[in-house]
Parts: sequence; structure tokens; C-alpha cells
Amino acid sequence: MDETFDSKVAMVTGASSGVGRATCKVFAARGARVVALARREILGKDLEQEIRDGGGEATFVAGDVSVVDDCRRAVETAIGQYGRLDFLVNNAAAHAPRSQILPSHTVTEEEWDVVVNTNLKGTFFCSRFALEHMTKQGSGVIINVSSKNGERATAGMSAYNSSKAGILHLSRTLAIEYLPYGIRVFGIVLGGVDTPMGREGGQALATVMYGPEGPPSGWGDVDLSSVTLSPDQVARALALLCTNDAEPFFESIIKIDGGASAAMESGGAFGGFDLAGALKRLTEENAAGG
Repeated sequence: MDETFDSKVAMVTGASSGVGRATCKVFAARGARVVALARREILGKDLEQEIRDGGGEATFVAGDVSVVDDCRRAVETAIGQYGRLDFLVNNAAAHAPRSQILPSHTVTEEEWDVVVNTNLKGTFFCSRFALEHMTKQGSGVIINVSSKNGERATAGMSAYNSSKAGILHLSRTLAIEYLPYGIRVFGIVLGGVDTPMGREGGQALATVMYGPEGPPSGWGDVDLSSVTLSPDQVARALALLCTNDAEPFFESIIKIDGGASAAMESGGAFGGFDLAGALKRLTEENAAGG
């Protein structure tokens, strides 16, 4: 990709690690001035300094996308400091605090709110404030990072599944609504990515399926490496969607999953897991144990 982002401004949420951090670095390396929003201040400040040390321009904003005022403040920082906002990558995400995989009848209101407010509410309000300025510019790209869980439900992840499905339909809505303003909106169906959150998800799955003692030797037969992407691979794909060459794309839902969806459909990488059955057995065992 030869096109630079000189004079462009990008805001990225969930920027302290994983895909968000990689996206900030990729956009900065292409010349964009980056506003990085995340809760973890030490990691965020470290990212800001790393980009500046590399000759780029970045501003870290400590905040939580589930808080509407933090969404507004991050956008206002971009406009106040750099005068415009060209790209918004809504990447911040959360799972239930107790575990990533919970029987739905045990999910608390607090656990539901943490997930839905971060994933869906945060995506909407960051977009809402960004659109105020993008409509005046007559241009902009918004990328909302969803998941394969937004298309295929996984047992034990009702809040996460619902929020990620909501992100996809929100993306479709915004894409239609803001096309007349020259603004492109994409919902990303993300597959497996080698991030701390992704590794935690794998561990949660192993615990539900096989218990605290861990998986048997056969677990190694389920090889996800061929469909697991690095954060940098995802970040470069997101940057590609922001280039002028991507202007003809209007299909608002894009898969960036290294073929994970195809593997799932063919009974490949994720085939053979009776996760619903495992959750039922755990529930019954817990009830029997008092």
C-alpha cells in the first residue's frame, strides 16, 4: 500500500494493546496523526511515546468508551488538537468479568452492562460524535470491529454475541445513512487474532470443555494457527480500507479472518466442540455440589 495518510487524523479505541495498539502504530507509520483512547494509562502513554520516538504524532486520551463523556472528549481532542477527524476505528471490546463463557441464566446485570456498554454503546457514541465533524468535512471512514460471534452464536457468550451482532447492524445502518455525506462505514467480522484477549478466550474454552485440569493431549489436534492472524495483519487490513483505492467498496460488512469463517463452515478449525453440552454438565455439577 503506497498511499500515505499525511495530513489525516485517526482515532482508535481500545488502543493500549492488541489490534488497537497495532492499528495506532500502522496508521502513524503511514503519516496519520493518531488519537489513542484506552483505559490503561501506563500502556497508553507508552504507546504515545513509542510513536513519537519513531517520528510520528500521537496523543493518548485516558478514557472508557462505555462512558459517553469519554467518547465525546476523545473526539474533541482530535478536533481541538489536529483540526479534523478522518478515520475512526472502534476497536475497544470487553467480555464478562467472571469469564468469557457463562451460562446465560447466570449472567448478572453488571456483567451484561460491562459487555454491551463497551462493545455496542461505546461504538455508537464514538461514531455519533465523530459523525458531527465528518459530515461537515464531507468525508471520513468509520471502522467498527465486530467478530465472527456477531454472525455465528457461541453458547455461553450471550452478551458478547448480542453486542457484536449489534455492531454489524449498526454499521449497516450508518453506511446507508451517511453515504450521501461521502462517509464510508465498515463493520469488521474479525476471526481469531493472537492477542491477550484471544488467548484468554482459548483458555476459557479449554476450561469449560475439559475442566481446571486442562485439555487432554488431543487438544493439540485442533490447530488454529492457519486461521489466526497477528494484530499487525489486522491493522494493515484496516488501513487498506481507509485508502482512496478502497473508495469503491460499499459492502458494509467485511471479513478479516484469514479464512476462519470458511473453516468453521466446513467443520474445520472449530468443529467438534459441544460447548452447550459442556456448559450444561458444569451447571449440573455445580448444583450437585451445593
